[in-house]
Amino acid sequence: MAKPLILISSEDLPYTKEERLKREVFSLESRKGMILRDREKAKRQQGTITMLEHEICYLQREIEIRERRRAAHAKFLQKRSERRAKRR
Repeated sequence: MAKPLILISSEDLPYTKEERLKREVFSLESRKGMILRDREKAKRQQGTITMLEHEICYLQREIEIRERRRAAHAKFLQKRSERRAKRR
């Protein structure tokens, strides 16, 4: 029985820890690399490679969203702190 491409469902993606997302990206990229090393295998499994690339993109997008959200929140807190300091 073949191992599923991704172990994180789309419903659980927003609630998954970032460390697990990064590990999953690394794992999928490793699997893709192993397939691409063998040219014959790469030709036969082009569909698998495409699915791996899509899954990697979904996970990387989630990581990017979290990084931007973290940066926006830090910016918000900085502005709020500056406004409070001006009131004093």
